[in-house]
Amino acid sequence: MKTRNKSEVGMKKNRSLIYFKATRSVYRSLIFLEKFTLLPGDMAKEAKPVMVNFEIYSNSDGSKSQYTVERYSTKMGKIMRTYCQRKNIAFNAVRFQFDGERIAAGHTPDSLGIEDGDHIDVFSDQGGGCSCLLCPRMLDVSS
Repeated sequence: MKTRNKSEVGMKKNRSLIYFKATRSVYRSLIFLEKFTLLPGDMAKEAKPVMVNFEIYSNSDGSKSQYTVERYSTKMGKIMRTYCQRKNIAFNAVRFQFDGERIAAGHTPDSLGIEDGDHIDVFSDQGGGCSCLLCPRMLDVSS
């Protein structure tokens, strides 16, 4: 029978402990990935295409423009500026709405939930009105 010295036994224990820790961390990683990945059958249901097509309708003149952009990375501010340049209107003279909510420049099509075939409405931004009670127009009672 072959006898082993203490250092050989200790090395074997260390190797098995290291192997156990490595396999345990790989196992945990696999469990983590399994929770947050889709199975091939689910991918067909859940996967969204990278590109999205939508139209921008102008309520003032009834025209429409079609855009195809990346769903996740294109900022809506870029699309809105492009629309204004093509129509030769000031960016701050119009407002854009999707499903009744005003679109901010930092939104993306994915954050707004825009799908293929959706449309965005463009309205002329109507500022004005006087909320000041001491305004000369409000104090003029001669008319």
